[in-house]
Amino acid sequence: MVTLPKTDHKTFLVERKFPELARLKRQVILDSLQRGGFAGDTPQDISDDEINDGSETRATLLNEVREYRASLDKLGEEDLQDLYLAELKKKHNEDDLDRFFSKRSAAADFDYWTKMAHWTLEEAVALSLGKSPQVVNKQSLSGIPGWTSPFVREFARTMELAQRATQWGKLFDPVMPVLFVRWAQETEIPLPEELVEKVLRRAGSGTDWKKEYEELCSKHNELMESANQVMDKQKAIIEDLLATNKALHESRSEQKPLHTKERESLLKLVFGMAIGGYGFDPNAKRSSIVSDVASDLDQRGIHLDEDTIRKWLKAGADLAPRTFDEEDK
Repeated sequence: MVTLPKTDHKTFLVERKFPELARLKRQVILDSLQRGGFAGDTPQDISDDEINDGSETRATLLNEVREYRASLDKLGEEDLQDLYLAELKKKHNEDDLDRFFSKRSAAADFDYWTKMAHWTLEEAVALSLGKSPQVVNKQSLSGIPGWTSPFVREFARTMELAQRATQWGKLFDPVMPVLFVRWAQETEIPLPEELVEKVLRRAGSGTDWKKEYEELCSKHNELMESANQVMDKQKAIIEDLLATNKALHESRSEQKPLHTKERESLLKLVFGMAIGGYGFDPNAKRSSIVSDVASDLDQRGIHLDEDTIRKWLKAGADLAPRTFDEEDK
């Protein structure tokens, strides 16, 4: 909830209705300072009598002010608050009209910006408000409190919506103009008609960008699923290797010699797992498989150099049936 600064609601309303009164009181202060006196710090410190020069014009003004103050005194606190807030909103809108972002120089060149392949979110938000991103941005607006400016508040709110949309993959930063326009339309964020027309015309009205995006996401998910399956298969092979290694250590601790048949079976097992899990090709002149096996073993605390792995895989290949190469091809 916005906390409004403390102010005298009645004084604010009187000065809004009679701006000439505030001007005259400020003039009294200036005149007093020039004479070396002190009439007060603010126009509120100056009484109506101090600006009364006896002229009919001043007398009429002061009578109207007194009547208006009397009408405000009759209002309840809630009605006075509502009147104050409504007038304060009008003032903020009027103030915005005098600020830099309301000048002609701040208007967006849609023909130029819609030719770009992408926008940053900050640029897109500025364009959605019809403003040039080079003039209107977070830095240039940082000195204006949001509660005093409807425009600054709208910029901040739209920026927040866009940033939250990126966290759920509905937008990106940077973003393609057509994707931002589609998102803004779906989110019911008002856009300049010229911006929408130029973006859609340049993008091609026949392209369903939302469908294209969903198809890309689907392909990405399929690739990730396939990669996960390969990783699961390799993980299972590593687990088998770890179990085999454990068995070897246990057999050594029991000081039982590994018979020739058992050794050959173990080499065939390792050779077969390298082919099935890593796609090892014993006939390939160059291969990264040995490096992959060494890396996977190293990650699990088993340190074998590549020459050792290559030696045992070759030994397993020598034990493979002679028809292996033909069947593999």
